[in-house]
Amino acid sequence: MKKYFTLILILSIYATTILAQAKKYALVEHFTNTWCSTCASQNPGFYQRVNIESNAKIHHISIHSSVPYPQCPFYQANKTEQDARKDFYGLFSTPRVSLNGAPLVSAGDVTGASIDAAAAGTSPLDIKVTETTGTNRTATVTFKAVGTIPVANYKMYAAIVEKKINFAGQNGETIHHNVLRKYIPYAGELGQNGFDVNPSTTAQSINLTYTLGTGWDASQTYVVVWIQNATTKEVLNSATKFDATSATPELSTDAFVHVSPNPTSGKIALSFSEVTPQYLSIQNALGQVLETRVLVNNSPIELNLSQFAKGIVFVAVKSKEGTAVKKVVVE
Repeated sequence: MKKYFTLILILSIYATTILAQAKKYALVEHFTNTWCSTCASQNPGFYQRVNIESNAKIHHISIHSSVPYPQCPFYQANKTEQDARKDFYGLFSTPRVSLNGAPLVSAGDVTGASIDAAAAGTSPLDIKVTETTGTNRTATVTFKAVGTIPVANYKMYAAIVEKKINFAGQNGETIHHNVLRKYIPYAGELGQNGFDVNPSTTAQSINLTYTLGTGWDASQTYVVVWIQNATTKEVLNSATKFDATSATPELSTDAFVHVSPNPTSGKIALSFSEVTPQYLSIQNALGQVLETRVLVNNSPIELNLSQFAKGIVFVAVKSKEGTAVKKVVVE
């Protein structure tokens, strides 16, 4: 019994550390093509569902691949680097989307709920980006582990993107968002391959230099940075110069979401008071999304957690009133 309570205490301390971590921004890698008619039919709805121009929870990159039409001018402008990312995910059709390095799905299947779930919770890694202005620029990336990060081979990627480009594509699309222009190399490594980093509790800073290309709009060009597990492809976190550093946190509604039993060997009952829940996500201690669900009312629901590994999971409930994050111990 003493060992059991000791374990619960350790898990409780660990969970508190997790919940005190950095804000999580979802990396949305969107593979598309300006000659692709399916892209033209799915992209506008995708942009609308994810609120592409003002969603502060995501970092979106449009990668124009050779699939299915190598004639795409954005692909032709940077074939080698865009091919590298296509091969990284094994892309076979467009439009396809990866959220935080997860396997590709159709852009038509990405919903606002799935985007919010990918950005829910926190990250054990904090990243900050600042940039100089002008034609020749320096992006300073500062990163630090603020929670437990599993030992793995981590790569940092830095992509130069153009926020909004007006261009009449062969498929009829006229507005293109966050278009990948180029990756920034560092320490002799090709940018598209990423470069090795070892996040620690000591803050580290890297200066990345780049020059604007011909025809790029200086007012629309910026850098997206992310750190990714080279084996699992999981993105720990991402950042841009636009990220809020002193924003008011979203209202916590933890007191109005109730879980029982906890600890549990499998099923839990989730009930609500004074909130109108919209959807939930279940995440493990690493911030990986295990399951998402849309909620249509505030009726109690049952969740079966026995399919997940024993340990801690977090049930994040998004409601009109705010967000609640409940720690659950699965025995």
